[in-house]
Amino acid sequence: MSRDYRLYLQDILQAIQKINRFVQDIDLDTFRSDAMRLDSTLFNLMTIGEAAKNIPPEIRDLMPEIEWSLIARFRDFVVHHYWDLRLPKVWDIVHSDLPELAGQVEELLKRLDDQKS
Repeated sequence: MSRDYRLYLQDILQAIQKINRFVQDIDLDTFRSDAMRLDSTLFNLMTIGEAAKNIPPEIRDLMPEIEWSLIARFRDFVVHHYWDLRLPKVWDIVHSDLPELAGQVEELLKRLDDQKS
């Protein structure tokens, strides 16, 4: 039995919320030197990427402004090229891209709920 794609969308939102808590009130230098925050953030970024891979194409097509393949590729990069990560880029993703992604996923869930009723 396959998992409902809405659960993957919820996983994305939950991972973003966790990351936000991990980086709240710290700067890049603190982030860089705190292995637990850094590892937790990277794990949740991988979760976001893996969840994005599991959203069916017809659902992804409802929100083409979400860069689904870029999110999935970043997950693969973190997993397979972890030694080459650039922490300022990760920091930028966390602060610039994730807030927008959260809003987009929330909008997608709303659209899906509206279609259901």
